[in-house]
Amino acid sequence: MATIEALVAKNIRLFRQRAGLSQQKLAERTGISLSYINLLENSETDIGVSTLKKVAEGLGIPPGALLTEDGFNPLAPPQDARSGLQYARIILQASLDMLGEPKAARVRKTTGKAKKKKSRS
Repeated sequence: MATIEALVAKNIRLFRQRAGLSQQKLAERTGISLSYINLLENSETDIGVSTLKKVAEGLGIPPGALLTEDGFNPLAPPQDARSGLQYARIILQASLDMLGEPKAARVRKTTGKAKKKKSRS
């Protein structure tokens, strides 16, 4: 498995090229310098959460898409219901991980249910 930095670098380049953007155009869209975009794509620097969000917005994709290992293209509609659910789960999990949500909050947010404690009478 590649490091998270290498994965994000690969995905930035992949989604930028799919969108038909040059590094310069992405830099203009995000307000990030061209040299920093180049460093990110070559995995020569770490990326912070706020920068990850800016890059994703510049590419028109959800931030979690930059964290997927299979190069899943969020711009293309899922081919079937299972793919759609799998994609939603990946994006939800990546977003929650980025926000640092505690595990209990994940259960409530994803299922709409929280475990109730039984009261002792």
